[in-house]
Amino acid sequence: MLAQLPCRRMDFGLEAILSGFQIFLAVMVILLILLHSGKDTGLSGAFGVGAAGGPFGGGSLVERNLDRWTIFFCVLFVTNVIPQMFAQVAQGKMSAEDAAGAAHRKITGIYNKWRRRKKL
Repeated sequence: MLAQLPCRRMDFGLEAILSGFQIFLAVMVILLILLHSGKDTGLSGAFGVGAAGGPFGGGSLVERNLDRWTIFFCVLFVTNVIPQMFAQVAQGKMSAEDAAGAAHRKITGIYNKWRRRKKL
């Protein structure tokens, strides 16, 4: 039992770090999405990001870089779910099937919410 105690503490630290990182990523994704120009100029108009048209929506270099950063942080956000699932399984909080099922339910819920709002 004593040999397992440090490992459990390490897993808790790992889960805390991953959860903190997930919160940071969520805040970054929200801020980056708010900076995009929409039907009106939105918050991006305050920083000089124009609404000029281009092949992928953004006309200026700033807009294209904003798109790249948003995609980068979104990929990190989704990818961080997998190590969190492993940490929960390693701690014995969930079985592997339960962790995968919980992640699937969260992702499906988000997808259905955006689908109802006609965002997808």
